[in-house]
Amino acid sequence: MPITCRNLSFSYYYKKHELNDYINQKMHQNEVRARKAQLQFNQFLQDTGSDRLKQELNNRLQLPHQQFCFGLVSTGRKYNPKYLTQVVARLVPQIYKDTSTTLIIYNANVPPTINQDAIRLSKFLPVITRSSAPPPNQRYYDGTASKESVDYLYILRECIKTNARYIIILEDDALPSNNFIEQLHYIIHKLLSTSSLSHSSWAFIKLYYPEKWQGWGNPEVPELIMTSAEMAIVIVVIWNIFSWKSVFIKGFRRICLSWLIFIITMCYTLLFLALLGRQHLIELRKLSRLFYTLVPAPECCTPAIIYPFDKATLLANYLANNTLDRPIDFIIDDFIAKTKLEKFLILPNLVSHIGLISSLSHKSFNPNPYNYDFIFDP
Repeated sequence: MPITCRNLSFSYYYKKHELNDYINQKMHQNEVRARKAQLQFNQFLQDTGSDRLKQELNNRLQLPHQQFCFGLVSTGRKYNPKYLTQVVARLVPQIYKDTSTTLIIYNANVPPTINQDAIRLSKFLPVITRSSAPPPNQRYYDGTASKESVDYLYILRECIKTNARYIIILEDDALPSNNFIEQLHYIIHKLLSTSSLSHSSWAFIKLYYPEKWQGWGNPEVPELIMTSAEMAIVIVVIWNIFSWKSVFIKGFRRICLSWLIFIITMCYTLLFLALLGRQHLIELRKLSRLFYTLVPAPECCTPAIIYPFDKATLLANYLANNTLDRPIDFIIDDFIAKTKLEKFLILPNLVSHIGLISSLSHKSFNPNPYNYDFIFDP
């Protein structure tokens, strides 16, 4: 276990790196990923036709009752890490394939030319910029949390204009999975339809929550015990099946051995899961959509959220009538508290947070060794 888990960030055996080495390693990984994304997108453009792609996506914006509308908020950085290129290369082929889906990219920079990725991609994709100054209650300073809140309202309103049934707001450093749209269809048509949730009761579903807050805390201790007990029961059942015909294991002896195997297996499993880290246990849910689950969403963080159309409209009206001088996730939590709506989180995360360079002016880097090293690559 120490060898297999040394590169898993939340494992007890994780080998931490020096900060500078860590930043250099992650920037190199990002450059490799960006080059690969650029090649993939260029090939997609060659196969599809750049003019045809933009025309098709623009036409979809005019069609009523699309299933999904993606609003992608992009902000340029002092150093261009090409986050937007990576997200577009992963997401746009999926959108093009699914004719019930459309996309709007919002270049949030003033002037727009600061955002090199968005300017370059505007030749092939629907990219919008703000055409007028925001109203007085939406004033902001560049590079601040209030700017992000104003931008969030702007892209939310633009997506609402499409009348899509569901609106997904993504930040430009939230890299979606390879089958992201299929997973969204599964959540909407399977998880929600088979659960007790009514369409009118939930405001949104978060598609990402920071892994560093998904560990074994006090609220998760019962989950750790129950998971260990369930795995121990499976082992006991398997043992009984294979040893059933044994003439040496009968009656009281079988009962005693079953309990002994259960206790030993449960203790070992509990220790194994505690050392592995709950984050990596959740990550294993990515192996099959059958393991996906919805849980009540905690506060904080808006890299990727899906809203039903009517709740997106309610939220946009709430934001428009309030002062946007705080981080957007704080304001959204206030909206939830006042409307008494439910909010959910999908496990596992459907996007990876690849951002190492913040779009906020007072943060050049956000180095955190508990962000990136997982079982599966982004």
